[in-house]
Amino acid sequence: MAKMNGLALSFVMGGVMANQAGWLDTFPHERILETSHEDTPLVVDVGGNIGHDMERFRQAHSETASRLYLQDRPEVVKLSKCPDPVNKMDYDFFTPQPIKGSRVYYMHGVLHDWSDEPARKILAMQRDAMTPGYGTLLTHDYIAPRAFAHPHTTAYDLTMMLMVAGAERTEMQCLGMWSKPPARSRTEDSVDLFHYDDL
Repeated sequence: MAKMNGLALSFVMGGVMANQAGWLDTFPHERILETSHEDTPLVVDVGGNIGHDMERFRQAHSETASRLYLQDRPEVVKLSKCPDPVNKMDYDFFTPQPIKGSRVYYMHGVLHDWSDEPARKILAMQRDAMTPGYGTLLTHDYIAPRAFAHPHTTAYDLTMMLMVAGAERTEMQCLGMWSKPPARSRTEDSVDLFHYDDL
């Protein structure tokens, strides 16, 4: 029953992600290729559902497919439409990230499913796989305004809280979560917000 509920949630979230602005429309993704080493993994899509975002990246940069990794629970990732040679992997993001040294670790809509403590653990598992000064962790999440939020935002925030004890975080809440151990424990780690409006 729990597996079926998890799969149902994945279908719902997949529908949400498929209808949001794509990350390639809002982030300068060419920079990922320009600053990567050819002998390292390029993008690891952590909790990437069936690969909506990964497939967009593959279509834009098909020559990199063998350096792309889609990760999610086994019952979800087996439904992926991403063609080979994209690497499709079973992965629990509360455990150490097995793909080391990737240029980018990407998470879309993952952190809002969790309260701060488990979210920090998810971040720490990815951080520990990153090469300092090279790896980048991109999180694609909605940032809630501090006041006068749209009713849709407040309803979604309440829904996440009731369903999974998650939250839509403000900018200050995001920075606070990302800047504390275990999410950040190395002095060379930095946290930056990339703002965009089209979500």
